[in-house]
Amino acid sequence: MADRRKETVRLLAVGVACAVLAAHAQDLPEWVRQLARIKQKAKDNFEQIPNYVCRETVERFRKGLKDRIARKEDTLQFDVAHVGNREMFAVPGASGFEDGNLSSLAPVGLIGTGTFSSLVGNVFVNNVARITPHREEHTLVPVPARYDFEIPAFLGGWEIQSPHGKASAGAHGSFWADEESLDLTRIEVHATDFPLALGMSEIAETITYARMRIGSSSVILPQSGELVVTDLVGVVSSNHIQFSGCREYTSESTIRFGEPVTSLPPVKKK
Repeated sequence: MADRRKETVRLLAVGVACAVLAAHAQDLPEWVRQLARIKQKAKDNFEQIPNYVCRETVERFRKGLKDRIARKEDTLQFDVAHVGNREMFAVPGASGFEDGNLSSLAPVGLIGTGTFSSLVGNVFVNNVARITPHREEHTLVPVPARYDFEIPAFLGGWEIQSPHGKASAGAHGSFWADEESLDLTRIEVHATDFPLALGMSEIAETITYARMRIGSSSVILPQSGELVVTDLVGVVSSNHIQFSGCREYTSESTIRFGEPVTSLPPVKKK
């Protein structure tokens, strides 16, 4: 009988606590409540995505100091698999993947990894980003479904590699969500606090997202991206990235998407 009374008291206490939290939530600014819903939805999505594989096509451009427009240098294609919290890469038609490293597939030129998982993991899953509402420049009114974020280098921003060395960098940027569904739609990010000795003055990346079906799941995945790097003298190198043919990946899968657009030349890793 005493145990039953204790359980009743405990349930009443929990009920009161929930009521207090709900009442307090109503007093929070709308942007705080919206951000909480966006983060929870994104976290649920990225934690529950099944293993999958996509074809990644990268068009690489370079704009020199005397160039009026950027020149296309080449087009690369490779298969990228997202398995658990890892990204793995392979030449189209290969029987196996390399774990999170493009150095052997593209040892020369600008190339980046982590588009699938690293950034969204830090912003939405690992909770290492400081997030604030994006405000109109003149009115300082929060912009619906757009938020700014900052990630210090020591909490897992970017790892940058160049012929001059390797270093960690922080990140700052913005993300957008659909105002009705609250699905993540876009992220823009800039690297911060990296040494100029790496030979770069600016690094920026933009990723667009959309909902698609993988197996029996409807999930939010990257659709396209752009990576732009400016060196110390003003030469701009860029990757224009498209993802296609995404499907569920299992250990029995045979990864074949047809012939590549071009064979992989030696390419430099970011």
